[in-house]
Amino acid sequence: MNLGEGLVGNCALEKQTMHLTEIPDNYIQITSGLGGSEPHSLLLIPMKMEDEVLGVIEIASFNEFEKYQIGFLEQASLSIASSLNMAETNRRTSELLEKTQQQAEEMSAQEEEMRQNMEELQATQEESSRRAEEFEQKFIELQDTNDELVRKIEKLESKLKKK
Repeated sequence: MNLGEGLVGNCALEKQTMHLTEIPDNYIQITSGLGGSEPHSLLLIPMKMEDEVLGVIEIASFNEFEKYQIGFLEQASLSIASSLNMAETNRRTSELLEKTQQQAEEMSAQEEEMRQNMEELQATQEESSRRAEEFEQKFIELQDTNDELVRKIEKLESKLKKK
């Protein structure tokens, strides 16, 4: 039911208790194992938390409601609204906790993946470093061999010039 629609919707929209002694025809019937009849009095009480209506209590009676009964039911509606609000808050808190735990698990998985990637990167860097050292060593060896060949060529040239 929407705000302003029917008696309950009007009660929610106006945020005020409605006490009706003239009930629309065929609106509601009170039934029991002995039969049924239309009520003589109808009470609609908004369940408010601060200025928000969380629901409407609708009570029908064969007798007219006394002021103390209405006052009692209005106080009870505040307690019910508070309980509903607390239940909703607990539900939202539970959802947020679940979401936070899920995010923590996802972050943990991402952290583990990053750790593995870092280990692989470190292994790759170590391999590259080892290969660079090998290359440098081979380069030095080639340079030494080249220097030795240059010396031998110079000796041979020197010998050839002397002959």
